[in-house]
Amino acid sequence: MMNIKSLIFFALLAIILLAIEAVANASDSSVAHAAADASEHETFTYTSRDGEILPLIVTVGQSLTR
Repeated sequence: MMNIKSLIFFALLAIILLAIEAVANASDSSVAHAAADASEHETFTYTSRDGEILPLIVTVGQSLTR
């Protein structure tokens, strides 16, 4: 049977680990939002079936699938 000191120790350890995980997840999310807000983009060209050369602008985080 666990005594009170062990129970308190493991409860505090769990709280500390949850706090560390929350901080890590928040910083990852803010980095992703900052990249999306920067509106960085790349411009490519592609040739249509008719032979016309068209621009393709891709924003950071955007998928190239249709």
